[in-house]
Amino acid sequence: MEIQMFFRKVIKALLMCCIFLSPTSFAQSHLNIMTEDWPPLNYREGKVAVGPAVELVEQAQKILKQNSKIAILPWKRAYQEVLNTKNTMLFSMSRTKERENLFKWVGPIAAKKYAFFAKAGSNIKLSNIESAKAYRIGVQNGGVTEEYIKSQNFTKVDPILKTKQNLDKLLNGRINLWYEGSSTVYDTLKKEGLPENTVEEVLVAKTQHLYMAFNKETLQKEIDQWQQALLTLYKNGEMEKIYKKYNALHLMPNLD
Repeated sequence: MEIQMFFRKVIKALLMCCIFLSPTSFAQSHLNIMTEDWPPLNYREGKVAVGPAVELVEQAQKILKQNSKIAILPWKRAYQEVLNTKNTMLFSMSRTKERENLFKWVGPIAAKKYAFFAKAGSNIKLSNIESAKAYRIGVQNGGVTEEYIKSQNFTKVDPILKTKQNLDKLLNGRINLWYEGSSTVYDTLKKEGLPENTVEEVLVAKTQHLYMAFNKETLQKEIDQWQQALLTLYKNGEMEKIYKKYNALHLMPNLD
């Protein structure tokens, strides 16, 4: 009887080792995943998050055998959460020099062009970034657009919480320029039933890649698993299908 009990304990211990050493064992089953209402990559539809970035995260979770729900939060709140709390992830985040060592990164999941937009017919002409400083600029509060504008020493900055607010301010003359990702601008116009020529792209500032940002204390093995899951989606064509579904192939990154 004692021998049987001994072998049972040995078998149980071996089974536990197999579980902990399995390919998905390092992935976080209790990961808190957050995003924001920021079309066209991730946005609210009813009470749920949708968009190409959302589907990429969901498909990666399937590969990792996870099913964490995706919470939609204001950007600043979500940013502080992933910055200070273990087992958290936020997407889609621009990977800037200032943020590089604050998080661990998986991606890119999208590539986005950032530009200055003016109201059609404004006759605003920009030759370079410096020439934009003469105008009042609308940006996203706490977002990469505000970070970039402030890093360039702009003083006439008007941050807002929701994308539509910048569109409204631009059309009403409360700001002169709107600095934002081009796809976000055109998607906002579409949702408001406005033609693309309602605004004019007057200067492209940069092209930014977007990532999933994990809390810095996340185990590197977990980061590697998420990265491999994303690479799988890219190589098997699933990523392309997702971007095609949303008519957003121009946002699809190159992972080769």
